[in-house]
Amino acid sequence: LKDYMGLSMMFTPIYAKLSFLDTRIVHFDMSISPGIGFTRYDQQTIDQNKAPISTPTLSLDVTQQFFLTRNFALRLDVRNRFY
Repeated sequence: LKDYMGLSMMFTPIYAKLSFLDTRIVHFDMSISPGIGFTRYDQQTIDQNKAPISTPTLSLDVTQQFFLTRNFALRLDVRNRFY
């Protein structure tokens, strides 16, 4: 793979609060980002030549954020590209 360029829209259907050991409240949200773009990659041929190819790409990303303090958050991303 050489690069990916795309556009996605973030949708946040879940926003909640979590009680952590009955000592504090942790806010978290979950986002889903569908998108579309282009992926460039080198295709190897039988004679070992590399041919650059660009192909349309669909993406679906899922993000989970935990807001631990006012200035610190933990973010986990799962990113899928279908090309």
